[in-house]
Amino acid sequence: MGISPSSPLPPGLDFLNSIAQPTDTVIDWIDSGEGFLNWLGEVGLVPAEACEAVRKQALARELDKVADQARELREWFIGVVKQHKDTLGARSLCRTCTAEPSSGTG
Repeated sequence: MGISPSSPLPPGLDFLNSIAQPTDTVIDWIDSGEGFLNWLGEVGLVPAEACEAVRKQALARELDKVADQARELREWFIGVVKQHKDTLGARSLCRTCTAEPSSGTG
């Protein structure tokens, strides 16, 4: 699952791939707060020590709410990719997924 810290895949694409349906069953690696923490650690976006610290300090329902928000963001992101896939092409989408966020000052 996911990318390793040395993987050439951009984190945005790995986020899109945090849900899959290789057969009749949907696999969602961020289906819960615990799943989200596991996914963040697996893909190397958050150090294992930080994930463990969050596990010790947060309530399960708080983590589940964060996972809910992450899934909503992912669904929005999937919609953006689908909307622009034909006009931008794969290379441009990859650059878009890895672009630094705009500061909004220009």
